[in-house]
Amino acid sequence: MSEIRKSHFSRRKVLFIDRKIGTIKKDIKSKYNKKNCELCPGNESKTNVADLVIKSKHGILSKLNDEADNYVNNWLVRAFINKDPLVKPEKSKKENEMDYGEAPLYYEPSFGYHYTIVITPDHIIDLSDIDNEQWVNVFTTIQDKARWIYTQKNVSYVVISLNKGKLAGASEEHPCIEMISLPILPKIIEEEAHIVQKSIRSEGVCKMCEIINQERSSKRFVAATNNFIAFTPYASITEYECCIFPVKHQTSFLKISQKDISELSYIFTKVLSAFSKLLNNPAINLVIHTSPEKKSSKQIHWHFEIYPKITNEINLDRSTGFYVNRVLPEKAAEKIRELIG
Repeated sequence: MSEIRKSHFSRRKVLFIDRKIGTIKKDIKSKYNKKNCELCPGNESKTNVADLVIKSKHGILSKLNDEADNYVNNWLVRAFINKDPLVKPEKSKKENEMDYGEAPLYYEPSFGYHYTIVITPDHIIDLSDIDNEQWVNVFTTIQDKARWIYTQKNVSYVVISLNKGKLAGASEEHPCIEMISLPILPKIIEEEAHIVQKSIRSEGVCKMCEIINQERSSKRFVAATNNFIAFTPYASITEYECCIFPVKHQTSFLKISQKDISELSYIFTKVLSAFSKLLNNPAINLVIHTSPEKKSSKQIHWHFEIYPKITNEINLDRSTGFYVNRVLPEKAAEKIRELIG
């Protein structure tokens, strides 16, 4: 029997259907070719100069940066402006004079910043094989770069996402994170902020905090630490979708402590490991939903949304606004929970 569910935090609606998935598609890797990969060690000159590089020497981490014709080697993480960016900072006088169009033909300049963060020197590694310490390095780098981007002009929101594998739409085989600033808030963040702020004003409590408390004892519960909880959302838009929330109300991923980052890395690697065992090292989409730093009226409860991609999607959402999911989140959580232990 089919059923329709609506998301707690947005206008998303999901049609759950009772249908077997069939063979789960493995994330296909091409033949490892270090020479052709711009993101591999030894090819640093093929990218833009990295303005943030994490390196370990004698067990001590350093934050460095490349210089022209003098690139940091033996790095752990690199961050640089994408060579083919979706958005660019203001530069020319002509661009600065661009105006805005009113509805119904609305338009505005799309100035911004597009960073690539190479999250590991290993080209062919699965995400589940990246250890806690390396994820700590990655999350710290994300914080540093996003904080800087938010100090720049024309930045309302910084999109932080990871696409790994062909099914997930990744443009690079080498694992990396994309950070793209936008001059306006994404619709999904607007919707989440509306729900959170409305519940705070009317009930004095964050709606997301209420849901987190409910999920602790629900069939969708996956795992928890002292400060974080993982669960499959009530209206999961893809099979085995999983969220990770801070247990206490926190508005910004960019403001969490190193201790929290370490704990987050621990539960994150547990979830990725379970996905690897259950779904045969799947392709992954990851997005971090966090509050915009410049709009105090648009605050949310920050969180990770992780989408394993194991089948070709049924694209009903493009024509109707409905997502289609073939696995109830309660069943998905049960299988993930068994592997985490």
